[in-house]
Amino acid sequence: MEKSSDEERFGEYRWHLVHARERAQSDWDKTLVALAGGVLALSLVLLNSFREDQSVTRYWMLYAAWSSCGLSLISVLLSFVTSRNALTQAISEADNALTSSKEPPKSPGGSWACVTDILNYLGVISFILGVAMLSVFVLHT
Repeated sequence: MEKSSDEERFGEYRWHLVHARERAQSDWDKTLVALAGGVLALSLVLLNSFREDQSVTRYWMLYAAWSSCGLSLISVLLSFVTSRNALTQAISEADNALTSSKEPPKSPGGSWACVTDILNYLGVISFILGVAMLSVFVLHT
């Protein structure tokens, strides 16, 4: 029995989603490690660059920068989890569409995909704010 072109198309779509989930997991792991290592290294360099007799009055800015970078890391980590859930739901939706001969939903992954987008934007924005605050701290110190 031959597969119809719709079944083949849905099968290819499902295969793409499964492999996208695997690639996303690998990419997020690498990104998280690189970002966390970079923030840690930068903060250590900053702390070691100040002399004990040097008066630093804007520690709040350094703490805010670290908080923003921390929020970015948390957002990326949560985004990884929600992305995996969105892809799993999209795979299930593709399977259901294939077996019931219905069109897959217009928004694959449902609300998980929406939450993932929000977390991705939050991660980027908070990281940019953290870098900006860290830059201002360095310039004023």
